[in-house]
Amino acid sequence: MSAHSDELIGDDTAALVGTMKLRGVSVDFTDHLKLRPDGKIIEMTVFFRPLPASAAAMRVIGAGLGRRKSGLRGRTISALVAPLAFMTRTGDGLGMRLVKPTLPEHTR
Repeated sequence: MSAHSDELIGDDTAALVGTMKLRGVSVDFTDHLKLRPDGKIIEMTVFFRPLPASAAAMRVIGAGLGRRKSGLRGRTISALVAPLAFMTRTGDGLGMRLVKPTLPEHTR
């Protein structure tokens, strides 16, 4: 996995904004962090885009978190998210092919 990110830091918050490749899928991400006075993270909100990348990230991250309890739990989470990852990946490409002919020439 390769990644590039920029950090934005305030008094009690920080944000990471960047791009990465996750299993061959290009992912844009934003992490919003709420920080304690000592700089440790107390809350984290993560955003991914586009939708196929979100599903791919959910599959990888969810499986990794599940494996902390057991290998079976990690494999189960990955299997449960697999149909969503497939649908978003397939639907994204198909949806663009269906919509593109209806767009004005100057927006293509």
